[in-house]
Amino acid sequence: MQYAIWPAGLKADLHALNIVLKRSARRKTLGLKVRAGEVVVFAPTVASDADVMAWVNGKAQWILRHVQNPLGHHPSASTRAPLTAHSEVFWLGRKVVLGEAGKAGLSCIDTAFFGRPLTDQKVLLLNACETAAKEDLVDRVTHWQAQLQLYPQHIKLRPYKSCWGSCNHRGVVALNTLLMMAPEAVRNYVVVHELCHLKHLNHSSAFWAEVAKGCRPPSIRSAKHWLKEHGEQLLFIYR
Repeated sequence: MQYAIWPAGLKADLHALNIVLKRSARRKTLGLKVRAGEVVVFAPTVASDADVMAWVNGKAQWILRHVQNPLGHHPSASTRAPLTAHSEVFWLGRKVVLGEAGKAGLSCIDTAFFGRPLTDQKVLLLNACETAAKEDLVDRVTHWQAQLQLYPQHIKLRPYKSCWGSCNHRGVVALNTLLMMAPEAVRNYVVVHELCHLKHLNHSSAFWAEVAKGCRPPSIRSAKHWLKEHGEQLLFIYR
């Protein structure tokens, strides 16, 4: 089944776009694709229109960015200056001046770091996130799966360009290693969010009630706000 999503419930920035919804009984999760001047939303048949609309609104920035730049081209790292000792990045939710990064526990930053091209610097930062995530995010999953009694079949850790985590019908929970740049409360929220998808593979009221068992609503709103406000500053090292 295919039909255009009505604009009344969309964010104002999305009203001018040609957004098409495709539903499938075989599909288990929501997805997006920008192609040939339109935005295609893929959804399970069981997902309510309200849930789909809320999810699309939450992806507004991603949609607009890819509509404006459909090939996903970003300025080449070779055309941008490398990071310096005065540059700032987020680490564990705090802005860290790279020249003082050792004090914040970002051990990949040393004198040689500043003599490398930006592409090499990004690789070092990505590796630092991956190393930290193998301990931090795995420990959080271990803690929250016991608290919520929701156990994934497998945990996948890697950097992603446009999502902080995911869960599929096979029970695989994926977490973005770039979350190591975010505050502890944000990391907790994303872990709890994805674990709760093991029980509800949607964003229904039942799903959010499950999330609330691990994160209080003010914490959820705060985490979402932080990611909306600062997410692009985390994702820059994977683009």
